[in-house]
Amino acid sequence: MLHHIFRNLWNSRKRNVWILLELIVIAIVCWMVIDPLFVIFYNKSIPDGYEADGLYRLQLSVVPSDEEIRPEDFRKLMERLRSHEQIESATYVVNNHYPCSRGNSFNNLTLDTMSVRVAFMDFVPHTDFFQTWRIRSVKDGTWESLENAEYTVNSILMTSDAAACLSPDKDLTGGVVYARDSVPLKVTALIQPVKMKSCMQPYYLRLNARTDGIPSWAYEGGLTVFARTKPGVAETRFIEDFIPWMEEYLAVGRLFISKIEPFSKVREQSDLKEGATSEIRIKYALCYFFLVNLFLGVSGTFWLSTRTRREEMGVRLSYGASPGHIRLLLLGEAGMLTTIAVLIGCLVYFQWVLKDGFYVLSGMTPGDNMRYITNHFTVHFLIVSLIVYLIMMIVTWIGVWIPAYNISKISPVEALKDEYCFYICRMNIVMNILWIVLGGLFICIEYIIASLLLMVTIIGIPFGLQTLKLSVLALCPFGMQVRSCPGGEGCLSVLMNILWILVGGIWISLSHLAFGLLLCITIIGIPFGLQHFKLAGLALTPFGKEIV
Repeated sequence: MLHHIFRNLWNSRKRNVWILLELIVIAIVCWMVIDPLFVIFYNKSIPDGYEADGLYRLQLSVVPSDEEIRPEDFRKLMERLRSHEQIESATYVVNNHYPCSRGNSFNNLTLDTMSVRVAFMDFVPHTDFFQTWRIRSVKDGTWESLENAEYTVNSILMTSDAAACLSPDKDLTGGVVYARDSVPLKVTALIQPVKMKSCMQPYYLRLNARTDGIPSWAYEGGLTVFARTKPGVAETRFIEDFIPWMEEYLAVGRLFISKIEPFSKVREQSDLKEGATSEIRIKYALCYFFLVNLFLGVSGTFWLSTRTRREEMGVRLSYGASPGHIRLLLLGEAGMLTTIAVLIGCLVYFQWVLKDGFYVLSGMTPGDNMRYITNHFTVHFLIVSLIVYLIMMIVTWIGVWIPAYNISKISPVEALKDEYCFYICRMNIVMNILWIVLGGLFICIEYIIASLLLMVTIIGIPFGLQTLKLSVLALCPFGMQVRSCPGGEGCLSVLMNILWILVGGIWISLSHLAFGLLLCITIIGIPFGLQHFKLAGLALTPFGKEIV
């Protein structure tokens, strides 16, 4: 069978070479469309490292005054917040150091000869930070151990992926790493990777324990409060109930809570400000548009290619080929062409990837963490190539299967007989497309507008219906015929046709007649001129006529 498929493809190489070139171009474009979606979907599938559900950000505001802000006021405000019946825990961060914030900074950590660039966040120990964020320890998978751990000056937490870069073979828990100024930092525990941007891979991260508490300057806009609701609390209902309570109780001294919003909304706003949301939407739209056109173009190409082989398949059936053999042969040829095209297309795109790399969201740093498959060049390339291959193969087989199934079910005599009819049908389609492109669409639109204007007058509805009939014929005249309706030769039709001619039908008919004569003079335009003659006949006496 495989040898037979290759032989058929070679014997029809003039026809197949154009299909192959089309498929190669489609494969390259498909790679360009699928790669961004693969990267985006994969990054979004990576665990956040914290729990956004049930998490809320509260805006801490300050009443303008010369009076100093007392730390006791802030502690009292936090106690009131935690006392709310639907609040499970609450915490705060300094310097806007939290996921999806622009306040995060970067520096390097070193150990021996190894160095890694990390983002860093500050946290105040024993303030329900880990309970609220649900950041968990690698060792036991809980937040409780992190909340209850003992922190000293220069204590830090590290994500496990950052620690693995510094010490691949040794657990750094309890060990020492060094900051850029050779400052020793004690690694109290390792935490699970945390995503600082929802659409990106997790950064290498360290958490700095602020054992000195809250600096005095932080109360003037350097603190951000977060709260977590108890399980089962509905978001909309909670916010509706919380806001009146917040306005009444969450004001102590100069400090008050002025706003609350779900952290899911905070992430959406972050993606929007970073430009990721609009870029992702554009990629989605391009993908959907391309896939629709891919389905229509590829399936249509193979549909037409398969249908044109009815006569050949009829001969094969007459020589004893089974319907299953016919279907398998056609599917095999299409699959072989698609396979060759995808291989060539992927090899072409491979050169592009070697030069510019894989897709990265604008403004985002490409990841280098080898835990994620998108950062493995070979694996990434093979996965996307496989997705491209599967998509194109599915579309190709859909385009081949239906006509192949229909051809395999007809008798050899019928296949040979219907070939001429099918040829005529194809020619009508081609000629109608040319007719539309060369002006038929505008004629159709003009008739539709005229029809609507006539119908608006109410009394002109009968004439508007006839103009609408002309618009149908003007759009696709090839393959259509005008004939008298059964019982449509009565006195009423004659009377209406006379009124139609007097009102202006004669001029419409003469215009089509003139265009038809001009086209026929050009010789090459005879087929189009004949269609104008058809329109002229209908335009002269449309009442009592139908289009078939």
